[in-house]
Amino acid sequence: MSQVMRMNNIVEWADDLVFTHTGEHLDDLQQDILREVFQGKKYARIAQNRSVTEGHVRDVASQLWKILSEALGENIRKSNVRSTMERLHYSNVSHFGKDFVQHIGDVNFCPDASKNPKPAQNRTKQPQIDLGTAPEITRFYGRTEELETLKNWIINDRTSLIFLLGLPGIGKTTLAVKLIETIKPEFDRIIYYSLQFSPPLTATLTHLLQFLTDSEDIPQDIETQYQKLRECLQRDRTFIILDDLQALFAPQTLSGHYKPNLENYRTFWTLLQKMIGKSHILLIGDEKPREFVEWDRQQNRTQILELKGLGNAATQILQAEGLSDDECWEKLCDRYQNHPLWLQWVSRLIRDFFQGNVRQFLEHEILLIDPLQEQYDRQFKRLSDLEQELLQAIAAYPQPISLETLLQRRSHSPSHILNAIQSLKRRLWLQTVTEEQTISFSIAKIIRAYLSTVKLTS
Repeated sequence: MSQVMRMNNIVEWADDLVFTHTGEHLDDLQQDILREVFQGKKYARIAQNRSVTEGHVRDVASQLWKILSEALGENIRKSNVRSTMERLHYSNVSHFGKDFVQHIGDVNFCPDASKNPKPAQNRTKQPQIDLGTAPEITRFYGRTEELETLKNWIINDRTSLIFLLGLPGIGKTTLAVKLIETIKPEFDRIIYYSLQFSPPLTATLTHLLQFLTDSEDIPQDIETQYQKLRECLQRDRTFIILDDLQALFAPQTLSGHYKPNLENYRTFWTLLQKMIGKSHILLIGDEKPREFVEWDRQQNRTQILELKGLGNAATQILQAEGLSDDECWEKLCDRYQNHPLWLQWVSRLIRDFFQGNVRQFLEHEILLIDPLQEQYDRQFKRLSDLEQELLQAIAAYPQPISLETLLQRRSHSPSHILNAIQSLKRRLWLQTVTEEQTISFSIAKIIRAYLSTVKLTS
């Protein structure tokens, strides 16, 4: 028996052990860790091959060794996993007849496949999954309705292209990772890829195709890449998540203008609608591409979900952070718009300076805490000069200001003002109010507080 066959047999046996012990199969990363550790590979090399962090590989491996230790009744570590599993596996296979059942730890092992304790009907096809740099979910609050909406769009409505829009830190990526858990049986392949570092389109296509074709040898000609991607998306039912879409856009200009050398993404989004086949794409970002506005109107297989605050589930964050005065929690959540990351930030401040006393914190007019100020600083610097000017003008009015008033009181042309307002809406800086067929614009209290700290340079 070749070394590869022997290793594959052990991995398959390990999968049987884990399934019997936990009711779940080994995922792709766990199988890769076993195979590559058997070959003496280091965690750093495994992480590099899988495009994940070394820390993530270590965490997954540590949990895997724990499960195998419990299943086998022996202390499994990276240093002894190969020798221990080879010893246990082959001693049991070689020295007993096919009807003999050996009890190891909590697992009944039988070398005859017909007597395997895992029934054939429990063997469901597991999709190939590459989560890349996606965060591991440690806590998940609420979002039941949003999860159901996304699942319904994908499974029932067969929506091909979905855009998940929301403020930074609102929980878009966490929701997407949670969604994978609920819909993965529907797919052959699932991949998460972040555009955080503004990769050229060819780099993005190469990464996707390496996963979808199980090959490292990907041609760099973009037309060939398009053709191969079309074939993959129509052959396998694939779910692709592309995160941090805003990293493709140029700063200090209106929203949706791509950075130099990234304009071909615009063509890519359009082609995706034609090549997507039986697959689905989820785009995630802080601002909506301009072309998506056209898709909203023209494509009945396109949907957009704007993620808001957590609602009533936001109080679970305060509970998890160990804050007191639960009768004041709703007021604190309202102040910070039920935004999960903002509530985590302010909870830590309340713990550090107010001994966790929410009532005492609320007695002070504290709103714009330091990390929130920094977040809005980064976003504000991305705006064009006209967008910054309009925000200051709107913030000067305590009540919503009508479009007509803005047009009358600004020196810029109406078309420039309209374009800037559209851009601010796509970037989620403005709220729209409609009263008696009149459209007005307002700004959230937190944004007003931030703008009061900003002085325009011109």
